[in-house]
Amino acid sequence: MTEPIAVTLEENGQKLLSFLSRRFDTTPAVLHRWIRTGQIRINGRRCKPFERVQAGDLIRVPPFAAEDRKQTPVLAASFVMPAVLYEDDEMMLLFKPVGIPVHPGSGTQADIASFLASQYSDAPFRPTPAHRLDRDTSGLLLVAKTYGALRRFSDLFALHQGIVKIYLAWIAGVWPYDSVRTMTHYLEKKEDAYGRERVISGSGGKQASLRVQCLLHTRTMSLMRITLLTGRTHQIRVQMSAEGFPLMGDVKYGGPKVADGLKLHAFALKIGDKQYTALPGWSGDFAIPASIADSLLKKPF
Repeated sequence: MTEPIAVTLEENGQKLLSFLSRRFDTTPAVLHRWIRTGQIRINGRRCKPFERVQAGDLIRVPPFAAEDRKQTPVLAASFVMPAVLYEDDEMMLLFKPVGIPVHPGSGTQADIASFLASQYSDAPFRPTPAHRLDRDTSGLLLVAKTYGALRRFSDLFALHQGIVKIYLAWIAGVWPYDSVRTMTHYLEKKEDAYGRERVISGSGGKQASLRVQCLLHTRTMSLMRITLLTGRTHQIRVQMSAEGFPLMGDVKYGGPKVADGLKLHAFALKIGDKQYTALPGWSGDFAIPASIADSLLKKPF
């Protein structure tokens, strides 16, 4: 008989279906069938898919379930290990490089989530990214080390309360305003004639708001400090483009091509009363002057 699985403190509070999905490489339909037919039991009793498991619960699974145990992902040889900037019992902050996706896609394991699953394969709860950054965006990525932390962070991001995110970006053109401005657009996803998805600004879709401030400008571009007030796909890129100031390197939304890619960086994260910062590694024409960098670090929010 297969030994029951003990729920750890790190896994406490998960729905049973989610708990099983993290353990076994099988479909939700199969897991539902195991539960419905009584092959999955909690502390010896029958259970339901969406009841929450508690630390110390013993989850009985069918003997053949061992064949479907999740395997440790094999990382691509080219994967660059992200730097850990901060870590405690509940969370870690990674510095995500440009060009590395947060989640897997198209069969590749050159992504942050697969890296975490590989590096922490023996952890009772494999650390999980609590939000997304675009592949070509660098900067702070919040990772939850327990299910309770993941659920709390996800709720805070969804409510846009308790967590504040600030980005730095170079935009094409000279920003004409000196004061801090709040911008609101309505964004929706559309497919172009080739079936490629992009986000557009128009009269429909979901409301997206952000706060912008120009830190300096040259004859052809401006360095912006951008605070997200909502969280939408490609929000900063689309909203700045809609105002006539696309991001440098953002060819998808009308920006000029630059040699080393998109100039968008997740610079600061405030969680409750704690603040975390990480400056971008931009160089050449995009390097941030020391005086501005010092000012940003001293008072990021």
